[in-house]
Amino acid sequence: MATQNMFDDEGSKPLFDPPRETLLDISVPLKVRIKLPTIREKLQEIGVRVTDLRKERYEEALDHVKRVFYPEEPLCQSLNIIEDEESYNSLHEHIRLYLKDTQSLIALKEDTNEIVGVLVSRVFDSLAMKTFERMAIYKGEKFKAMQRLRNHFLRYVELKKSYGTDVWNCIYLCTVDPDFRRLGIGDALFEAAIQQTKRFRVDVIGGVFTSYPLQMLAKKKGFENLLEVQYSEWTENKEIVFKNTGQDNTAIFMGKCLVDKSKESLEDIINEDNVQTNISSPGHSL
Repeated sequence: MATQNMFDDEGSKPLFDPPRETLLDISVPLKVRIKLPTIREKLQEIGVRVTDLRKERYEEALDHVKRVFYPEEPLCQSLNIIEDEESYNSLHEHIRLYLKDTQSLIALKEDTNEIVGVLVSRVFDSLAMKTFERMAIYKGEKFKAMQRLRNHFLRYVELKKSYGTDVWNCIYLCTVDPDFRRLGIGDALFEAAIQQTKRFRVDVIGGVFTSYPLQMLAKKKGFENLLEVQYSEWTENKEIVFKNTGQDNTAIFMGKCLVDKSKESLEDIINEDNVQTNISSPGHSL
C-alpha cells in the first residue's frame, strides 16, 4: 500500500536543526533540544494518518495502550501483570514517562479522529541509559522481572561497536487496534519513526521487540538482530520466568543504522590519503 510523506515546513527554515551535542544535554530545556517536525504517513485508502503525539492526547494514547497493548504483549501476558497492581502501575508510569518526552507517534482515523495505533519511542544515549537502568528503583516484582530482561539487552548490546554511535532512538512499543490490523498501519508507524529519527539527526533506531509480529515488521523495515533471548531459556533461580509464551518464541534487540557507514568509511580513507599526500609533498611545511 502506497504511503504519502507529508512534512509541515515553515518556509525553507528546517524544523529541527540543533547541534548534535545539545540533543541529550539535560541542562538545555526539552523544547529547545527537540523541536519536533510534524511527520505524517497518510494511508489514503483506509482514511488513516500518522502524526506526532501531542500533550493534549497523552491520556487517550495511554488508554489505547492499556486496552490493546497490555492484554497482548507476551511479557505482560505471561506474568499476568494486570493482576499485580504495583507492577501494573509501575509499567504504566514508565510508559507515561516515555510519552512525555514528546517523541511518540499516533495513528488517527481521519473521519472520527480516533486513535487506532500508538508507537512510543525515546532518544537515548546508551551509556547514560545503562547507568540509569542500573540505578533505577522499580516497584512490583513482575515489573522488575520485565525490566531485568530488558536491561540484559541494554547491558550486552554494544551499539558503539555495531554502528559507531551510542545515541539511538528506542522504540519502546508499537500497537494497533485489532480492528485496524493488516492494513499497513504498523508499517506506517515504523516508517514515520524512521523518518523522525533522521530529522533528529540520530543515526540509529532500534528496540527490544518481544512479539513475533513486531519482529517481522522490524525485519521488513530493514532492522537486524543484535541479540536474541529465548523465553524458555530465560531463568531465575533455575525457574523459567516467562511461561506460556509459545514454543521457540523469543525477545530480540533489533537495530537499524540510517546512514551508509561504508560511504563514510570510504570518505575517511580518501581524506586520510589526501592528508598523507600533502604531508609527503616536497613543498609541505608544518
